[in-house]
Amino acid sequence: MYRSERVDDQELDLYLKEIGQIRTLTRGEEIDLGFINLIENNPEARNLLWEHNLKWVINVIKRRKAFEIIGVRRDLFPYGKMGIVSECNDALAQSLTTYNPKWRVTTRSYPFIQNAANGYLREGFSKQPMISLDGNVFFDDDKKLEDTVESTYSYS
Repeated sequence: MYRSERVDDQELDLYLKEIGQIRTLTRGEEIDLGFINLIENNPEARNLLWEHNLKWVINVIKRRKAFEIIGVRRDLFPYGKMGIVSECNDALAQSLTTYNPKWRVTTRSYPFIQNAANGYLREGFSKQPMISLDGNVFFDDDKKLEDTVESTYSYS
């Protein structure tokens, strides 16, 4: 059963309001927390780095235009817009496990978050063939292609 778009949008709005109240770290604060995380392996420092960079996750998702895609093709994404936010937040946390303070969190986490967003979108679209504007059909799986060709051109 799919979630309604209105409930999904309300959850997203509430989440955005909540993280909007969290201030962004200065470069100095980020470096300090990064060294505490690196030297002491302190989970509290890692959590603070994660929490203060959640706005970055939303920024990456918006750049991918993922919210618009999910809104248009809601039938393919049972977890809706909050599903991609959750996947990307997990990717941010994963990137912080090997974080080095020489890099900004945003620089280090960008490929992780982008891959998570792409994976979420790819997984949703793999549930059915994609049809381009010129009418070409794209399949992830040759078996799906054979089944579709057989059903389309069956002579019985």
